[in-house]
Amino acid sequence: MSEKKWEKTFEIAVPVDRVWEAMTSGEELKVLFSAPEDRALDEGMPKLEVLEAVPLKKLRWVQYRDQTPNKAEFTVTFESKEIGSSVTVTRFGFGEGEDADIFSNSFGLGWLHGFRDMILYLETGQVVHRHYNGCSLSAMGMSYEETPAGIRVCEVGEKGLARDARLERGDRIVRIGKTPVYTRSDVWVLNQVYSEGTELEVEFIRGRELMHGNGRTCGLDARLPGE
Repeated sequence: MSEKKWEKTFEIAVPVDRVWEAMTSGEELKVLFSAPEDRALDEGMPKLEVLEAVPLKKLRWVQYRDQTPNKAEFTVTFESKEIGSSVTVTRFGFGEGEDADIFSNSFGLGWLHGFRDMILYLETGQVVHRHYNGCSLSAMGMSYEETPAGIRVCEVGEKGLARDARLERGDRIVRIGKTPVYTRSDVWVLNQVYSEGTELEVEFIRGRELMHGNGRTCGLDARLPGE
């Protein structure tokens, strides 16, 4: 297992026992990560194995993903604060190499979104369905990484916008449609807005040349790992 780790601390304006309940109650988790009534959930939910559970203090588990040959270990620690609580999430894993790094960064962003939705639910009582398994309508057909300058293409799939627009490894994406693209989150929003088969223009830089291409978004079955 990779020694690379993702760690984030969240301050939550509710007591520790309420956070613990939300993270360990199957019924509450089902509500939090359910899809809106007009949307269906994706297949392929992760497999979990609880390793340690110290009530109101620590929760540790291993999570397996079918898309990668490895597993990741998670540790969540809980701490009472003067106003509310503090929760620190640490994750190790999902292997070595470029594909694993891309998947890890994607997964980390998904966890960040998921925890923000959980915090909003705990503090307001509202389930807003901003993040859930299956929220994307389409894919771009590429794997990519975030760099200090923005998104860089790593691999182009067999179909999708990236293939149609003739993107290549190393291309730096500037815009998709009329939307400026800086981060993975920007691309995810576009995948959530545009349905499969939507034609979009892509503005990108190859070397030192600004270029344009056109392509259509593809179905979720054509997603590359970490997309």
